[in-house]
Amino acid sequence: MPDKIVDVEPVAALVRSRLKADHIPGLSVAVVNDRQARWLAGFGACDLASRTPAQPCTPYLWFSMTNTTRYRYDTILEAIAKLHW
Repeated sequence: MPDKIVDVEPVAALVRSRLKADHIPGLSVAVVNDRQARWLAGFGACDLASRTPAQPCTPYLWFSMTNTTRYRYDTILEAIAKLHW
């Protein structure tokens, strides 16, 4: 049976708007459900000098910023959780 098609564009639009509002150059998203990757996406750039696009597998150095970032992006996490994967 084929996987269900989920419209992720509203979440992608939310990610793009948050990146712009917060001046974040790039972000990668991975949504996993039942041990399967359901959505992988890169937004913005992972290297500002070369404007290399961010990819789903782009590594980032976050240090201790993850808690601050998580709280700022709760709206995105909530939007993803509402999708029926």
